[in-house]
Amino acid sequence: QEDDVPKIINEAARPDWFDWEVDYPASYVEDVYKAISFNDRYEFIKELFNISGDLGDAEVLFKDTLDEINEMENFKQVVAYIRKRFPLWDEQSDEVYRFYMAIRRKFNKQ
Repeated sequence: QEDDVPKIINEAARPDWFDWEVDYPASYVEDVYKAISFNDRYEFIKELFNISGDLGDAEVLFKDTLDEINEMENFKQVVAYIRKRFPLWDEQSDEVYRFYMAIRRKFNKQ
């Protein structure tokens, strides 16, 4: 019965903004790796970075991605980088929300 589920096929149907863009992140961190809990790390590796089906490769990709993000100057660069490198991510998913909210901690000095 999956055929009965409506699919968004029109880019204009995308939201004007995502919750991860407007919600307030937790306190500032210098290193994004430290902003991600052990359980979230495992889920991100399994759900977002497991492109090849090999969790070992996914873990390396996750770490390399965080290393790249740590070198960036602002969150806008991060979003552009992620959208280019991982175009199939569902930016409305819970995993992407939690990932971006953790990353925003590095770029939200207050």
